[in-house]
Amino acid sequence: MKTQVTTKTAHEMFTKAAFIQWMGIELQEIENGVCRASMKIRPDMLQHDGFVHAGILTTLADHCCGGSVGSLLKPREHVLTAEFKSSFLRAATSPEVFCKAVCLKRGKSAAFTEAKVYSGKEMTDDQLLSTLSSTLVIRVIS
Repeated sequence: MKTQVTTKTAHEMFTKAAFIQWMGIELQEIENGVCRASMKIRPDMLQHDGFVHAGILTTLADHCCGGSVGSLLKPREHVLTAEFKSSFLRAATSPEVFCKAVCLKRGKSAAFTEAKVYSGKEMTDDQLLSTLSSTLVIRVIS
């Protein structure tokens, strides 16, 4: 499925979001319903036992899901998360994490996505840290 918007619009979902910038999320790829990003882990992102906080992994996955849909938006359309479910498969201790999100279904007013967060850039099954399934709302802004 070819996009009808420039990738500049989708990129702005990352460059204009102050919280995402604060987290240090780096966009790697965003096109045709796929979004990949990475993030270096800082000490202030760890929870009390020294593992990456679940909220950090969830934010990375959620924003990548938004990016995957964002790459499919038409002019004047915007996307917002309606709900998500996150599952954590192992504790994250790596110095950097990597995410890939895919838009599985883009409808007129909603989209369904899935994201996976990994401890290594190879994104292999043995590096899988968490998954996130998300429903996003597509709004037209006049």
